[in-house]
Amino acid sequence: MDFGSIGVQASTTSHLKRPRYDNASSERAFFSIDDALDYAGDNSRFQKRVNYIFSVQYAIYSFLMMGFPLLLVKPTFYCPDLDGTGVHVCLEKEFCESVCIGTVCPRVHDNGETTIATDYELYCDKSYLTGILGSVLFFGSFLAFFFFPYIGNSKGRKFGILVANIISAASALAVAFAPNIEFMMVFLILGGFAFSGFEILIFVYTAEVSGERFRNYSTVTLGTVWAVAQIIISPLFLLSGGWNYIFLFYMAIPWFISLWPNFTMVFETPRFLNQQKKYVKAREIINKICEINLRQPFRAKLYGEMDEENEKMTTFFPPKQPRISEQPRPTTNSKTPQQQSTASGYMDLFRYAKIRRVSLALLYIWFFKNFTYFGLTYSLPVLGTEVYQNFTLTAFSETLANIYAARFKFGIGRIQSLNYSILIVTFSCLASYFLPIPEECLLEQSQCYQKTLLVLLAVIAKFGIGLFANILITYTSECYPTDIRALGLGLNLTVSRLGTIAMPYIVTIMQDNYVSPLVLMGAMGLLAFVIIKFFLTETLNETMLDTVVEMQAMNAPLLRNQDPVE
Repeated sequence: MDFGSIGVQASTTSHLKRPRYDNASSERAFFSIDDALDYAGDNSRFQKRVNYIFSVQYAIYSFLMMGFPLLLVKPTFYCPDLDGTGVHVCLEKEFCESVCIGTVCPRVHDNGETTIATDYELYCDKSYLTGILGSVLFFGSFLAFFFFPYIGNSKGRKFGILVANIISAASALAVAFAPNIEFMMVFLILGGFAFSGFEILIFVYTAEVSGERFRNYSTVTLGTVWAVAQIIISPLFLLSGGWNYIFLFYMAIPWFISLWPNFTMVFETPRFLNQQKKYVKAREIINKICEINLRQPFRAKLYGEMDEENEKMTTFFPPKQPRISEQPRPTTNSKTPQQQSTASGYMDLFRYAKIRRVSLALLYIWFFKNFTYFGLTYSLPVLGTEVYQNFTLTAFSETLANIYAARFKFGIGRIQSLNYSILIVTFSCLASYFLPIPEECLLEQSQCYQKTLLVLLAVIAKFGIGLFANILITYTSECYPTDIRALGLGLNLTVSRLGTIAMPYIVTIMQDNYVSPLVLMGAMGLLAFVIIKFFLTETLNETMLDTVVEMQAMNAPLLRNQDPVE
């Protein structure tokens, strides 16, 4: 049989692109799923179309996850002067302890911005609710791990993405019309749950729908869109006039509109169908991609279909059967490699030595990534003079990081890129220890050089963590085989959510003790650097595995719940 040798063939139809393989039109040829996707086109029209659709939805996701701290900004507090002739700007603690002096009473000013904190008066005895609101959103994201990876593995990547989209749009709409804070919390949990499920599955999808070039450029594009969305968040929020309008016009309505292209223009990934042994459907999707990418039809078969061809041959030439006494006795745990691969679960993330080492290392690295990434955003109010301005500056920095991410990933590989970026984060965060803000400079309107330098360090740290996050997504997708990729990425994203759940409280405690939260982030970065340096290996130009059983040839399992494959 012809097994898909590489060659060059001129297209017989002028509008079709010349194929890289000269025998993909032969029904007797067999292709690997990687070669089939490469034939259909890597980073071509279909892949770019999918990227455009996901980019719009990812921008909305950025509005919620990154813009939410802006919706919790408290008003400016004014306390009566001692002589009762006027008021002065004061800290929240002083405001809450103040009383009226004559006719002059403590008051607040919302600066023309109606935030959740000003609308529901989340200060003084209700101040703790701002931390809870920040955490419930991430708690919902944490819950996504227990649902969406299973949906993606059982029903398909596209189905899971559609479910996440519908729940996300409905949740944003419900929050926009929330009658009270309790109702809002419920749908913030649901929104965080759905948005995080969407994030898990789109990165699995982009890793599986094409070759290496698209995997790299898709993460760069999505990361850049995520950062650019943060740049426009501040002016959009200032123009909106109210937090409920933000949820309605910038989240709910655009998300509902984006459901149609998501449903009609996004196909199931051929790699997932191939792993599920739905070869005919996989080839059908490959041909749809070929048509969109102006490639000649793919008429060859996939490697997995060789077993079916062999079974057909045995109907004509049945193998000699051993006598009953010579036949091995079946055991309850006996399974073929194919059966094993379809029974993948979370324990497979730790079953073999190589993937176990990767999984344990990535769990901490993802925890550090989210704690630092979101911690920088939540620390901005105490680092500078104006929260919206600081937010925009760090967003510009992150945008540059995502643009340069492709150069790093292709130029020096994943591991060195991760190491260099984490060193940027670590040293810029640790440097903040030497710049404590004087007590007289704690008011938002006060100016001092320490605040200016801290904002500069935060901008540099945001560049480093933005670069780090973009590369980490690609690296994590490449570490896991197809049948546990959604589980692996889902587990790491879920553990990272533990960092974001704990982060608001830790940042608040450090701020109350006049310690820069960046110091803790720098210390955590040192440990992450050591783990990456000594426990992770390069994945650039390495073949992506399809099943966890293929790992068995590399390492013996630590946990044995099945007989080893001979």
